[in-house]
This record gives sequence, structure tokens and C-alpha cells, in this order.
Amino acid sequence: MATSTTLDTVWEKVFERYKETWLWYEQWVSKNPTTVAQVENTFRMLSYMIAGRFEDSQVMSELIFAASNLLVLFHDNIFRKSLEIFKSNIDLSQAKLMQWVTVISYIEVFIELAASRIGGEFTRWTMILLVQIFKSILRLILLFKYKSGIQKPIAVSPVRREDIKVASETDDTHEDTDLSTRLSSSLSKGDLEKSQLEEHPTEKVFKGKRYGRTVRTLKSAPPLNQRTWKLPNDNIEISKLKVSSESTVLGKRRIIGESIHIIRPLIHLSSTFCFGMNSWTPWLMSLGLDLSSLHFIGETDDLNTEEKSEVRRRTTMLLLYLLRSPFFDKYSKIKILQSLKGFSKRFPASSLILNPLMEYLPIWQKIYFYNWAV
Repeated sequence: MATSTTLDTVWEKVFERYKETWLWYEQWVSKNPTTVAQVENTFRMLSYMIAGRFEDSQVMSELIFAASNLLVLFHDNIFRKSLEIFKSNIDLSQAKLMQWVTVISYIEVFIELAASRIGGEFTRWTMILLVQIFKSILRLILLFKYKSGIQKPIAVSPVRREDIKVASETDDTHEDTDLSTRLSSSLSKGDLEKSQLEEHPTEKVFKGKRYGRTVRTLKSAPPLNQRTWKLPNDNIEISKLKVSSESTVLGKRRIIGESIHIIRPLIHLSSTFCFGMNSWTPWLMSLGLDLSSLHFIGETDDLNTEEKSEVRRRTTMLLLYLLRSPFFDKYSKIKILQSLKGFSKRFPASSLILNPLMEYLPIWQKIYFYNWAV
């Protein structure tokens, strides 16, 4: 009995310590967006640096790259929780589905490479099929149940660390203003006269009357090591940072077009299993489905900014069919490599970039989630 009580006490202390550490970490992340961004970028750069260094470097590189993206997603959740300006009105269950789609999109390349390394081609294609089935189901639920509109490959967009810095500085300014207002309300009349300057927020910029030039005031200047040529952000700019989560309500034609886009990978994989990797049938079917999807979506004038950008991205991604087998193997591979080789000989300085690119292009082309993923 005494032993059980002692273990319960130990677990309570461990849990309390964990909660304290977690709260400290959340506060540290929310107050240091610049440092957090540097840590995230360091992980990402590390994934580039180890590529090609040893036998399993490609798998390890993708693991680190996926981990860096997951770390960004993890920190984004902390920022959205701590800063009201980044919160959205998306339903909780919908947000969870979007998080799952994002996580899968971040780790799918690593899953493919790891499966190929562990179990060979059969395991690789099995995992590719399972990932695409799971992701398609989630996207169809988002489309039909939650009316998510035109969906991006990364369902949850990363929060720009520059915006976080601006938002946190604005929150601090508002807190200081509120504090000075509360303090001034408790002062005597004599003290109130001395603190009149504290009752009014300090203007950050000054506009000249003669030439109309806008400059930063001396009081709003940051420390010397943090000064830039940019003007301080005002409330109008801050309002642009708020999350706009209202998706466009799609009509029947656009729902058909978006559904085709979502299920296209499954149809392509099915036709590949039926007709083989070197057959033109999967390539032509996939191209036809992508063109049909864009046709049904139609004009983008009434879509929001993110949806317009996504439709433009899908249109541009049609160029990837030049790099997809069998077209790449039979037509474009030789021409692309010869063009890059000729360019590197004509401009020797460019060989530092083009030679590694020529070596990596055939490897990249064989990775399914790089070349064929939605």
C-alpha cells in the first residue's frame, strides 16, 4: 500500500514537472518567433547537407526534412493558440482532418523511401497506395461534409514568422496601452496631469506637410541592431494577418472538378497496376483527368485568393507531365539533360548548380510522391 502511494506521488510530481516544462516551452516559442524560425531553418538545411553523403543518406535526409516540417506545424499550433490574430473559425473536427492531411503530405516521401528500403518495390507501391487512399478519403470528407472548396496540397498553411513577430509586437503594445490606462484611472488629479502623455498611444510615423513624406518618429525607433528601412506596421497591416478560412461554396460543376482532382491519383495507380509502368495508358488517363478537373472548375474570378493561387498552381503543374514516365524516358530526358549539359559548358560557373541537378533529376523522377502526388 505504501509502495503504491509512493509511486502515485512520484507520477504526480513527474506530471506536474511535465506541465511546467510544456507551459514554459509554449511561452518561449510564442515570445521568440525569430529564434524558432532559425531552429526550423537549421533542421531544413541539415537535410540538404547530408543528402548523398552516405548509403542511406536520402532516407535520412527525407526523415529530417519531414521532421522539420512537422516541427513548423507544431510551432504553428502554439502560435495560433497564443496569438488571437492567427486563430480561425474552422470547426474543430475539420481542423483535425486538415492537420492529418498536412501531416501525411509532409511524411509521404519518407514513407515511400523507407518502404522501398525495407521491403522492396512491392512494399513501396503498397504503402503508396495506402497513403493515397487515406489522403483521398480525408479530402473527400473535407469537400462534401465541410464544404472546404478548392483544397491545397498542404491543407494547413504555415504561419509566416515575420507576421508572428509583427503580431506579437502589436499585442505587447496593446497590453502596455491598456496597463497605462488602468493605472491612470487610479491616479490623483495632480498625478493625472503629469501622466497625460501616457494616456495617448505614441504615434509611430510622421507625415511631412510640405512634401508628404512619411518617416518613423524617434520614439518608435527600435534598438540599433534591429533597425530596418521599413516603416512600423500599423493596425491596417495587422488586420491583413488575420486568418481567412471562409472557403468558396462550390457549385455542382466545381464539385465534380475537385472530386476528379482528388481521386486522380487512385485512378492513375489502378491503371498503372493494370497496364504497367511503361504503358502510355496511365499517363494519358492522368493527363485527361487533370485537364477535365480544370475544365469543370472553370473561371476563378469568384474564388478567394488562396483558391485562385491553387488553380494557377495546378495549371502550372501540368508541365510535370514532361518529366513523367513514359514521356520522360522516351522523349524529354535526353533533351533536358543535353540542354543542361550544353548550358553548363557554355557558362562554366553554372556547373556548380547544374551538374548536381543533372545527377539528381533521374533519381527525383523515380520518386512517386515527388512526381505524381496531388
